[in-house]
Amino acid sequence: MKNKIIIFVVGIIAGILLLVFVKQINNQFGLYAPTNYKEYINFVEEQYDGEIDKDFLDEAIYAGITMGLEDPHSSYIFSKEVERFNQSLSTEFDGIGVSILSDPVGAIVEIVEVFNTSGAEDADLYAGDIIKKVNGVEVNKDNLESVVSMIKEKSTTDLEIYRPSSNETLMINNIQNRSYEMPSVTSKIIETSGAKYGYIDINSFSDTTGDEFVATLKDVESKSIKGLIIDTRGNGGGTLQSVSQILNSLVTKDKPYLITKKNGEVISTEYTTLTQKKPYPIVGLQNGSSASASEILMGALKEGNASQVVGSQSYGKGSVQSVYPIENTGGSAKITVSHWFTPDGNSIEGVGITPTIKLDNELIGEIKPIVLDSQINEGTVSQQAYQLNYYLSILGYQENTESSVFDAKSKQSLIKFQEDNGLKATGILDVVTADILLDKARENFHTYENDEYIRKAIDSIKK
Repeated sequence: MKNKIIIFVVGIIAGILLLVFVKQINNQFGLYAPTNYKEYINFVEEQYDGEIDKDFLDEAIYAGITMGLEDPHSSYIFSKEVERFNQSLSTEFDGIGVSILSDPVGAIVEIVEVFNTSGAEDADLYAGDIIKKVNGVEVNKDNLESVVSMIKEKSTTDLEIYRPSSNETLMINNIQNRSYEMPSVTSKIIETSGAKYGYIDINSFSDTTGDEFVATLKDVESKSIKGLIIDTRGNGGGTLQSVSQILNSLVTKDKPYLITKKNGEVISTEYTTLTQKKPYPIVGLQNGSSASASEILMGALKEGNASQVVGSQSYGKGSVQSVYPIENTGGSAKITVSHWFTPDGNSIEGVGITPTIKLDNELIGEIKPIVLDSQINEGTVSQQAYQLNYYLSILGYQENTESSVFDAKSKQSLIKFQEDNGLKATGILDVVTADILLDKARENFHTYENDEYIRKAIDSIKK
């Protein structure tokens, strides 16, 4: 009996040793296959020849699970991105006030926009400036992220920048880091043929957009308008609360402005409290970049208020996401929890809102900074040259809006613009000229004469 027990124990030990040996052989020759994700984690840690960031690996698991949903609008937000995501829903920002584009491979950090009322604007930074050093630390591909984050760490920032448009390297010290606000709603009164039309541009649906819109609408309505134009071109959406507040000021409670379903079942039907229809026509503007909350607004105006919608087909995001903090990683999960439908019960997921007045020119209406990452000389063919020609035509200096060539005609128009604005008339598009040109184009663009979308909107109101 004793011998049998000994033989049994020896057999078990031998079996275990054999399994370990087989596993090692399989590992060595790539034959071992993990059977679940926990085994796979151990397998990767055993096999990988390099340093593993355990915290990042944990977050990558959450990201992978969310990716497995195969839903483009569900995602895991890594801990280092949470603050940026939360700030995207706000109109208040901290920092020097620039939007940057970074290239990790070439270790290039380029300023693409300088925001109004910011420290960067006060310090005369411009679109196209390339950041070489932050507080004395040179930017390279190994420290790109950490160096850029230094911009927010102190009350002031010192930058060494390279300015391609003038081939200069400049040291700009004591740039103020402070809180600054970017309004999400702007407005103006457009007058044509003796009539006034209200124009309200919503560039995002942030936490404060609803309050901003209500106050703006009250001011616009005091001007005895014949109609109202609401512009959501380029607006990718935001919070549901803000668009609900806006619709409560525009659309009556006769029909729901939003129907929400989960797994095909209606879970909510939302109505406004407005009882009296507006005494003037409302027209919405949209393009292919109008999404989510913009589409809720346009759908409610079109089907709940019989409003005209001018533009191209919108993006087509008919899903609703909720954000859930993940305590042990510091990240957040953004998960699609339902889908929404228009007042008439139509789904716009992957389809978008169909305009009642169709326009296909997506480029018209895009007034963005001219990023001068190189000099524009006579004969230059580029996106920057297209913007230059377009903005000069908006301001009445030339007729051609479609050319991407900076030619002799463009140069003469630019010289005239520089003369009229007290600039040195060189015919060269430097950063100062580009900045003033942008401001002037923005001021003068949304008019009956210059903006085809607005022209179509007002013509539809006149009918």
